[in-house]
Amino acid sequence: MRDEHGGLARGNYAEHLTRDNSAMTLTVAVNHGGRAEIVRAARTLVEQQVPAEEVTEESFAQHLQHPDLPDVDLVIRTSGEFRLSNFALWRCAYAEFVFPEVLWPDFRAEHFRQALEVYAQRRRRFGGTTAPIPAPRSPEPPLPGGIGAGLPSLSSVVTLSGGIATRLGMHLITGLCDTARYAKSHFDRPPAHVPIGAAPAPTAQPRPW
Repeated sequence: MRDEHGGLARGNYAEHLTRDNSAMTLTVAVNHGGRAEIVRAARTLVEQQVPAEEVTEESFAQHLQHPDLPDVDLVIRTSGEFRLSNFALWRCAYAEFVFPEVLWPDFRAEHFRQALEVYAQRRRRFGGTTAPIPAPRSPEPPLPGGIGAGLPSLSSVVTLSGGIATRLGMHLITGLCDTARYAKSHFDRPPAHVPIGAAPAPTAQPRPW
C-alpha cells in the first residue's frame, strides 16, 4: 500500500524495512483477546463436528489464530502491572513473567537485557513437581548440640509445585541457616566472668502445664 505521494504508507514501512530479515519473526498483536481466541477455536471444532474424544491440546492449538506461532517463553509486563490482561492465554500457559517498573515508552535495550538475565536464572519445569529444591545460597552449618538429628529432610517435606516450592525452600533454608549460625555463636561463646562475691543469676524453673 502506498500513500497519495507514491511512498509506502506508515503501516507497511516496518514490513518493507525488514522484508529481507530471516533471523527472527516479530508478531504484533493489535486488539488481541486471549479468551476470544480460545472461543473461536472451540467454535471451529464444533462446526467441524470433531468428536470430543479426538480433541487434544495439540489438535485444539491447531485451531488458534496463527497456529504456527510457538508458545510464549517470556512475558515482560512493563509499568509494574501484575496482571496478564487477557493476553495470549493459551500460549502463555508456561511462560515466565518479568515485571519491570519502567513504562513502555521508556523501555530500552538495557531493560530488555535485564529481563533476559532474570529469565536465564529461572528453572523452567513446565508443570513438573519432581525437580529437587536448589541448595541454599550459603553453606549449611552443622546444628549445635545435635539439634535436628533424625528430622526429615526439607525435600521430603515440601511438595509444593513449580516455582512456589523453589522460592519457599530457598527462603526457608536460608532462614534456618542464619538461625543456626546465631545459636551456634551463643553456644560457642565462653561463659561470662562473674566477680567474686556477686550473686549468680537465678535459673529459670520449669513451670507445670
